[in-house]
Amino acid sequence: MDQLYSTLVATHQQWLFAQGLHEIRSARLLLVTDAVMAQALLARLGQLPLALVTVAALSSADHSQISQQIRQMTSSYPIQLLARPFAASGLGLLLSRYHAAALITQRPYPALADALNQASLRAATPWTALSLWGAQIKLGPTILPEHTACYACYQARLRSCETRSDVWQARDGFLRQQQQALFQPSIAALTNLAASYGLAEIERLLLGQQPPLALGREVQWDTFNLGMSRNHVEPFENCPACGGQQHTTWIGRDQLAQVVANLALQAREVAL
Repeated sequence: MDQLYSTLVATHQQWLFAQGLHEIRSARLLLVTDAVMAQALLARLGQLPLALVTVAALSSADHSQISQQIRQMTSSYPIQLLARPFAASGLGLLLSRYHAAALITQRPYPALADALNQASLRAATPWTALSLWGAQIKLGPTILPEHTACYACYQARLRSCETRSDVWQARDGFLRQQQQALFQPSIAALTNLAASYGLAEIERLLLGQQPPLALGREVQWDTFNLGMSRNHVEPFENCPACGGQQHTTWIGRDQLAQVVANLALQAREVAL
């Protein structure tokens, strides 16, 4: 999987150059977030050499608090707040104006992620996501349309790996129906740590000094047990969103197949 990740990194570098993002302050970001995460994110976002950050608040309550926070910022950093809270309608057109999007929230919002995924595929706009679930921080997958698995592929892979599909479906249904449910009280240190991981991924995605950590894969940190895991997300062959037709790398499918074959051969040699 390291070789597959390396080829995705090369693809990401070519995308950066094609978008002209090698120039300082040329990148535009759409950030979808809540008020608590915005409190930890916005001031530090001002330290990144981006051209523009547009914030889409999750709800009306979040919108009011984020608006107040932006007014209190003394920096001349080009940051703006959409006039209304996040809405799926017209999202494809909105995303086409930005180089990338980020969904950074206190908890997972699968319905919102579905909308972002569909819009990103239409607009060919990369995006990443970060959320908290109790003491767990989940980053990614960072999606490069047409080159990595999409979010719907990721969801399909999650379902297929679950030994208790009913538990997964119950959790997913709860998150989709209970939009206001949160772990309370929120822990400031955990929120700040999660925000730091999200900021680092945004910087890696748009500035390219280091490769995105979650490019084509999910990265999880268990802050209770001090564990970390990385899980590569393969395109799902019958994905309803993208059809599993990703060109995982610009080197071509034949060469990619050879890479996979070599990895399999190495694994067999180690086993023997």
